[in-house]
Amino acid sequence: MAGKMALVTGAGKATGLGCAVVQALCDSGDQAVLTARDRAEAEARAAEAGVMARGGVLDITDASQVTALAGICAEFGRLDILINNSAKGILWAALLPPDGPTGGLFRDGRPLTW
Repeated sequence: MAGKMALVTGAGKATGLGCAVVQALCDSGDQAVLTARDRAEAEARAAEAGVMARGGVLDITDASQVTALAGICAEFGRLDILINNSAKGILWAALLPPDGPTGGLFRDGRPLTW
């Protein structure tokens, strides 16, 4: 897959799956934007992965952070791979307004209970 651009969410823990995926991608010649809720963790993991990685802050329940992340990815010119390793597991829910197409199904990144 060398030469691809990847976004990996939930990659802030040094011993976690997301971090291992980023390292494997970078080792094979791909570029990666990795995210964590903590800026220091994201930047540390990116530095460990090497020059092919860039860290970004992302809490998938915060739509403004999801929007800001698009700017980071735009610096690479494209996005070929998305690996959602976030514990929340609902990246797209943060992109939808409460009065949007889900009809308010999601609020604050959490499904409503009936």
